[in-house]
This record gives sequence, structure tokens and C-alpha cells, in this order.
Amino acid sequence: MVHRNISIALCVLGLIVADASIAMAVLSKPGYRLFFEFLSNLGESGIAALWFNYGLIVAGIILGIFFLSLAIAFQGKIARTGSLIGILSGIALSGVGIFHIPLPIHFAVSVSFFALAGISAIFIAVSVLREKEIAKPVFWFAAAFIALDILFAAFYDSTASPGLETITVILFEAFALGLALGRKP
Repeated sequence: MVHRNISIALCVLGLIVADASIAMAVLSKPGYRLFFEFLSNLGESGIAALWFNYGLIVAGIILGIFFLSLAIAFQGKIARTGSLIGILSGIALSGVGIFHIPLPIHFAVSVSFFALAGISAIFIAVSVLREKEIAKPVFWFAAAFIALDILFAAFYDSTASPGLETITVILFEAFALGLALGRKP
């Protein structure tokens, strides 16, 4: 039970750090439009970049530790594999802050976060159905996140994707929170 509470705390803390840093960056960048510009644009320059980049570095570390706690707790191989891939997504999220725009590697790191988080969600969603270690609503959060993650990748362009990116991030957060809270003790 203590381990479960630590997992929940790590997830909530990681999401709070990410959301607070994004919110502070948005407030620090006059004219920024959340659903019409890529989130990474917040990391380009100025005080907004400090909030955004350092926040994602810290949030990625915390979320990586959260997924590590899940990998330790899960008994099934499928869920453990999903959790290990989740650790890599946390590392990639930190990479988004480290390798910010306009660095050439930024795009690859950003895409890696979304791809790894999506793959992690697939494994964990399958685990929900097969191994019964996680409550069923987590499956639906995972399914919605995976669908939007694929949609985001398929229709990537400079006009449609910023809104999809923001919604995909929100669904990832719902999935992670559902995973933390929905895991059976």
C-alpha cells in the first residue's frame, strides 16, 4: 500500500510540475495561443523558455521514476514492459527541455516522447485487458491517448497539429493519473 501511495504521489507531482511550468511559460509569453502553437515554442527564448524547459526536465525525471515504481510493482510481463517503455518516455520528456527549439535534435526528442508514451500506453492497455492488475477505466484513457497520439502523428503539419498536440498531452496526463490511481493495491 505504501508503494502504491508513493507511485500516486510521483505521478501527481510530475504532472503538477509539467502543468505549472507550461502555465507559467504561457503567462510569460505574450501572444502565445495554447491550441494554435506548438508547446515546444514556449521553450524557444526568454523567461517562458526557462519555465518550460526546466519544468519539462524535472517533470520527465519524476515521471520516469513514477514508471520505474510501476515496473517494480507490476507482476505481469506486459505491464512491466509498458512501464519500462514509460521510463524511456520520461527521459525523452526531459530531453524536450534539454534539447529545446531551435536545436536540430529537438524534433526527434519530442517525437520520441509521444511515440514512447504511446507504445507504453499500448502495452499497459493490453495488460489491463489480460492481466487485470489495473482498473478498466485506465484502458479507456489509454485507448483515447493512443488514438489521438496516432492522429497527431498522421496529420502532423503546422496548422492542425498544435491543437492535437495539446489535447494529446492532456490525454497522456489522464492516462498516467488513471494508471496511478487505478492500479489495484
